[in-house]
Amino acid sequence: MPNKNVVVFTVTGAHIQLTAVALASLCQHHLDTEHLDVIVVAADLRNADIGWIRRIPKLYHRPNVFVTVWEPPAIAGQITTGNTSARFPGMTYWRLLLPSYFPQFDRLLYVDNDILFYDDVSAIFPQVSDNQPLGAVPDFYYYAMPNDPSLAQQFGLTSSHDYINAGVILYNPPVFNTLY
Repeated sequence: MPNKNVVVFTVTGAHIQLTAVALASLCQHHLDTEHLDVIVVAADLRNADIGWIRRIPKLYHRPNVFVTVWEPPAIAGQITTGNTSARFPGMTYWRLLLPSYFPQFDRLLYVDNDILFYDDVSAIFPQVSDNQPLGAVPDFYYYAMPNDPSLAQQFGLTSSHDYINAGVILYNPPVFNTLY
């Protein structure tokens, strides 16, 4: 049985335009013929935007890419203003709920909606082994300012080498959900 993989974006309102560009770049470079689900977890979208975003794979002649739009998980309603800030609104935390919201997938790739794909996304899914809960990429701080004490202090880390780019997270939902 083939692996069930999914790419997930989270978005609110006018930021759907960024998601559309990211999805277009994914479709443009996705050459694998296997079924690929793309889920957009969204709030405050217009019906016209939802319809348009769902048509993007057809525009790129990718009949194997299926886009669905979902509402945020109900538990997201428990994210209060005490947990958020201007830099990290409630939607920022939705990415942490994705493995429990979509447990039916073998691999779940969360990407921020400002991501551009320059290669086939299918190459990313095998990067997390069957026993790892997730994988992430180092942020630019890892390379640009390694071991800068002020950065480590700013983010509450022992080292800037511990800082990851939370805009690209590859989950292994079965393992992640068992552990967390």
